[in-house]
This record gives sequence, C-alpha cells and structure tokens, in this order.
Amino acid sequence: VPEFTSFPADLNLECDQANGLADPEVLYNDGCSNTVLSFTDVITPGECGGSYILARTYTLTDDCDNSVSQVWTVNMA
Repeated sequence: VPEFTSFPADLNLECDQANGLADPEVLYNDGCSNTVLSFTDVITPGECGGSYILARTYTLTDDCDNSVSQVWTVNMA
C-alpha cells in the first residue's frame, strides 16, 4: 500500500504572498511498482477580494490497485 512519507503542512498566507507559491515537496513509499502521484485542486472563493481556500488532494495509486489520498490546504486571506 502506498504511503506518504513527507507531506507539507497547511498554509495561511496573505494575498500578496500568492505570487511565487511553489508546489510543495511530497514524498512517498510503496512496495508495489509504478506508483503514480496525482493531484486535483478545489478553489473556494473567500469573503473578500483576492481571498480563497485551495484544497489540493494528492492521490497515490499503484499497480496493485491500492490508493491513498491526503489534502493540503492553503488559506489565502
């Protein structure tokens, strides 16, 4: 079964810090071959202009039909 071995902490940022937000490093381990790391983003608008919440779901899937997901959240205020 795949597992995340290093996953980023959630972030709380000011709107002016959005530029240059780099993709975090996500590390994983799996005993099965051909593990694929993918992600999907859901962006929810905030209450004031330029603010939002990014929920990025990372999913690990391997050739043994195992998968595991974890969510990284960025609150942009």
